[in-house]
Amino acid sequence: MNKLQGTGGNLYTNGVKLNSYNTVIAQWDKNILIINITGYSNTTSKQLSILLNSARLSSVAHTLIMVKDVPINAHDLIEYTKLYNHLPQLKDIAIRRSHLYSLNDVELIHAQVEHGHHTVSTLHGKMTRKGLNKFKSVFNACVTQIIPNGVYGNTLVLAVVTPQAIEQFLEAQAGLCSSSDYAEWFKF
Repeated sequence: MNKLQGTGGNLYTNGVKLNSYNTVIAQWDKNILIINITGYSNTTSKQLSILLNSARLSSVAHTLIMVKDVPINAHDLIEYTKLYNHLPQLKDIAIRRSHLYSLNDVELIHAQVEHGHHTVSTLHGKMTRKGLNKFKSVFNACVTQIIPNGVYGNTLVLAVVTPQAIEQFLEAQAGLCSSSDYAEWFKF
């Protein structure tokens, strides 16, 4: 997303905010790009898909924050970044294959843990229902920030989950569990 002014019918920008009809769907806050992923209509969903793919490929934003469940006609997104119920859950991001990120080559870190303790997660294959249930606290965690193009890929900063739950998930997906548990939790 470029910080230029422009208009295209019902999609328009003032250089800071991108509006679809009368609702802000993206907004700059310094070097942070806030994207509203609330699906209002097919048109907005298509616009969001283009925006998310552009953000994924761009090196303009240092940090990306997504918000959801934003009321229609909202004129500012910053207030929604401070409320956990408006932040997407990890499962929202992992399951939407056509959207921004998959759980491949990402760092999952806890919002309150020093950033020097990164653990890299490369999830080969898919989770089973038992695996999703076992690690539901991780998949239900709020994604407070997405930091693109880090050393190990994209960094997802998680909250509303314990650091221990994240570590247990990362250890299990790395195979640091019994082979029977691994076979029960992950598809090959």
